[in-house]
Amino acid sequence: MTILCLHGSYGSASVQLAPFIDAMEKSSRVKFRWIDGSHRAVPPPGFENYFGQPPLYRFVAFDGVKALDDVLSRIRELPQGITPEDTIRSLVKEQQPYSPRTLQSALDRLFQIMDEDPEIDGILGYSEGATVAATLILEESRRLQEEGRPRRIKYGIFFAGWPPVRLQGDHIQALLADEAENAIDVPTCHVIGCKDPYIHGAMALYSMCDEDTALLFDHGKGHTVPRDARTIRELAEAVETTWQRFMAGENRPGQRRILLLTNVERGEANIFLATCHALLHREPNIELHFATFKGLEESITSVWETARLNLPQVKPIVFHQIKGLSMADGLRHFFANRESEIPLEDDYLPKSFLKPLRLSSTKRAIHDSIPIFVPYEGPRLAEIFSSIVDIIKKVEADLVVVDTLMTAALTACYHLGIKFICLSPNAIKEFAAPLQPRAASLWKYPTTPVDLLRNRPADLKILVSTLPELDFPSILPSHVFPCGPILRNSTPISEANPSLAAWLSRGPTVYVNLGSLCRIAEDRAVELAASLKIAFEAAAGEPGFHKLQVLWKLKKLGKYNTAAGSRIYEVLGREIENDRVRIVNWVEAEPIAILQSGHVMCSIHHGGANSYNEAIVAGVPHVVLPQWTDCYDYAQRVELLGIGRLGNRTTKPQWSVKELSCELCEVLLGRCSETMRQKAKDLANVCRARGNGAENAARIILHECEGNKPEVPLSLGLQSLNEC
Repeated sequence: MTILCLHGSYGSASVQLAPFIDAMEKSSRVKFRWIDGSHRAVPPPGFENYFGQPPLYRFVAFDGVKALDDVLSRIRELPQGITPEDTIRSLVKEQQPYSPRTLQSALDRLFQIMDEDPEIDGILGYSEGATVAATLILEESRRLQEEGRPRRIKYGIFFAGWPPVRLQGDHIQALLADEAENAIDVPTCHVIGCKDPYIHGAMALYSMCDEDTALLFDHGKGHTVPRDARTIRELAEAVETTWQRFMAGENRPGQRRILLLTNVERGEANIFLATCHALLHREPNIELHFATFKGLEESITSVWETARLNLPQVKPIVFHQIKGLSMADGLRHFFANRESEIPLEDDYLPKSFLKPLRLSSTKRAIHDSIPIFVPYEGPRLAEIFSSIVDIIKKVEADLVVVDTLMTAALTACYHLGIKFICLSPNAIKEFAAPLQPRAASLWKYPTTPVDLLRNRPADLKILVSTLPELDFPSILPSHVFPCGPILRNSTPISEANPSLAAWLSRGPTVYVNLGSLCRIAEDRAVELAASLKIAFEAAAGEPGFHKLQVLWKLKKLGKYNTAAGSRIYEVLGREIENDRVRIVNWVEAEPIAILQSGHVMCSIHHGGANSYNEAIVAGVPHVVLPQWTDCYDYAQRVELLGIGRLGNRTTKPQWSVKELSCELCEVLLGRCSETMRQKAKDLANVCRARGNGAENAARIILHECEGNKPEVPLSLGLQSLNEC
């Protein structure tokens, strides 16, 4: 193990860190290799006696005296922002004291040194050296992704320092944690001084590192290197911890084995696929096993292949097929044998689900919904249960991650008494109702089949695909961990479907997608088309909306078409001919990619958890047409948060032209429309600030594997935002 050591600006190997290295080498098995910067440097006026005896060096040359003077002047009077990132933005502004050419030259030299010394596996830097070191780590990551060059630097030690930078063509960009997505993902030790006038620079660097493996050591002094024996001894222990974290990652391939158990239906399976992707990226050595029913094999393989593009060392995800009928097939079989008891609408859903909401129809719908959660008779349930038990015993995972709606899997985990954690596409409310004050679960929140988890094991954790800011105001139980919306990674629309991206860019777009399960009969489709027609007419005279267009993903119930001569064409024929309305049964792009195109002004959806979360993350207002059970909850959340409207308040689960067109026009053009758009963007920013939901879930799952207590420092405050 050899650490490449980089001194600070106006320094040298013999001036700045020698006392620390001398002490470390006496007690450590690690070798330190010092190099001097390649550019001789003369301290500016006022700093002649600050840096020590010459010769002094820099790693990156400044391009011009004026640029250097400007930066030093601002450093002398470093502006203190609210956050370290604000401070750095104020310091850097648009100034580039050195060019991409000089930075690239410095990085090329370091790569050459590493190529010549195969023992180098870590890096240490002080001040400017820390910035160059952090930049080198990220450049290694980029070269791995784009060129397949293996990474050499496995850990970093930073004394003071500033955030890393990135080459952007002919521009150099300072990377800040509240703007950049690519964090430093190797174990790091950050040595700071609480009295350092430039501590914001060091903390901005710390924030760019993986919070699980970044260690912060405060020596209590200023912009200096500790020299007293006690501090150096304590610092040596901190650095040793960083090495141990590196070694633990190197020496445990295959030790952590996780089994994921989920239904095959997309509403549940998608969050497991997204979490798989995050787990592979967070810990490439992990061994993942994925158990579900037949039909998800290609998607599972795709997750691995996508991860392998950036991390060639990741292992394939092992697929285990669960024997028996899937949830959807079980329902079809169940209903087919009980048609006299539960009448169906065209072999689709119980008729009670599609009737207007009244006490009698609601009671009937509750009765008819019970099979959805346990859609099997005894022998079929026993077959699935036995298959899952066999898989669990075969895999011998360190941790099992279970779908909260998969009764057979939950039963198997309870029966075997194994260590497991739950992952749910649902929100906090479903798991928090029993803890609400004033017996709110009896009147404020309806009982759901997930309440079977009231008898959960004492240490069971439930990860949910939401945030407190996106849910009803409630007490958050200690066993429920809001991760943020868990969505699958998607290819940008410009790459996934360039022609559709070009079409979307022509004008503001309404995106209609009522989910994978909701099929629409022709009469209802015509009502929706007529509502869209009224929106077109209302938008014609509005600035910025005269080019309004609609992308409608339509799943039909029954046989009908939308071509010339059809009832829908009679309503929207002119818009279809002018290519302002596209009605399709399939889109070669993920919904989130369409919503994040920047051109969608409203998402009309059925109130499913994924549809809600996709619009939330994209910052797009909603019009919700709830169809069943939890869809009504998400419609209420939309209005509570002030980010859209319920489109069928008086006719749900049906809709009428008069009501839907009114609500759609309100979201697009009404007096509150701009407020809704701003609130939707604000919530998207909240999600961005809290971090990717799948990555948060992966972090908690890995913590649970190690028996650690996960920390989710989320704000629990939530207020109604429906006032304009």
